[in-house]
Amino acid sequence: IVVVSLILGGIVLIFADRYCERFCSIKEIKELSLKRAFIIGVFQSIAVIPGVSRSGSTIVGGMLMGLSREKAAEFSFLLAVPTMIVATGYDLVKTGEQFTSNDWSILGIGFISSFITALIVVKLFLSFLKKHGLWIFGVYRIVIGLVYAGFFLL
Repeated sequence: IVVVSLILGGIVLIFADRYCERFCSIKEIKELSLKRAFIIGVFQSIAVIPGVSRSGSTIVGGMLMGLSREKAAEFSFLLAVPTMIVATGYDLVKTGEQFTSNDWSILGIGFISSFITALIVVKLFLSFLKKHGLWIFGVYRIVIGLVYAGFFLL
């Protein structure tokens, strides 16, 4: 399933990138209708399939709903925030009583450093997308899928 998901996902990224060159007309997230925003959120559920990227599926969904590449990626990152908060909260509720005071300070430092790193990486990624598009990620997924397929066939 992962090999097929990687290869098909790569093809979808390449086609979505080409589609967006012609048809992506929404330049700001605030221009997105509630219906289209909901549909992009539904694309996130495709990531339950092994080998499907949550961010990739929501970026493609955003582009198919008319967002520019950069705004689709930005919206995808915004969609990740509630998901990560809920997952972290669930994990803390499940294991929080095992934490010592030292563990909580390490968690705080980790949170701050992760947040700063994420801001930097998102800014770099959006800049990269603006210049190069998504096709390179599509090619990467296809190559990795073929390598995995070759490895498993040996």
